[in-house]
Amino acid sequence: MNSGETLAPKQEAVLRHIARYGLSFTEVVEHICFGGRSARKTIQALCNDDTPLASKVGGFKGRRQALVLTEAGSRSIAGNAYRSQQPSHQRINLFAFCCLAGKRRIRLEPEEIKQFFGSPLPGRHLVMQCSGDYCLHSVCLPGASTKDATILEKIESRLGELIECDDSAWTPRPEDWLAAGRLRVTAIVETRQKAQRLNKALRNRLRNYDHPAVGYCSVAAARSNQLEELLGELRP
Repeated sequence: MNSGETLAPKQEAVLRHIARYGLSFTEVVEHICFGGRSARKTIQALCNDDTPLASKVGGFKGRRQALVLTEAGSRSIAGNAYRSQQPSHQRINLFAFCCLAGKRRIRLEPEEIKQFFGSPLPGRHLVMQCSGDYCLHSVCLPGASTKDATILEKIESRLGELIECDDSAWTPRPEDWLAAGRLRVTAIVETRQKAQRLNKALRNRLRNYDHPAVGYCSVAAARSNQLEELLGELRP
């Protein structure tokens, strides 16, 4: 795309979607940005221009390719090249949890957190669950080789950080959100089996923790090991 050329609304929507999660796939772009209609022409235009704003990368089962931002695409949307990083284990899990795990969730940008709460929240990753009575997930994203004990320690530490937030900086108070289960600490891992194992250990670790939010701390399965199956569920 030529410098200074205005993006079409659908092109901008696709780029902002990819920027929010670090990657995406054609089926998800069509489901979220196009109401189930084909996004082929828009994706081609973003990937095949003289200065492409998006590109396709492999490394997935079969011939599956993910959509990522190029440096030019990242600069056009975020003002820097940070969003052009290649998909990592953590980003894939976060993407799958938000876009492929049944309930639609949105990773909130830091400026969105500040706008909504008037103050930052502990943790770099937060996800908003869109439903009738939404809640926020303060998200922990362990690596593929992160030890179980380290994941449990991070969950407990994040809960402590949220409990100790300065109430005066928040409207409503974080204590109210935590007690009602509308602010949760969630670690995201790749498989259901791993999540089940960690949740059992987490309940044991927090059994003497005297706070109502303990019941809302959990480990969620992104099922990123079943990526092709989850993407297939979005096809008409």
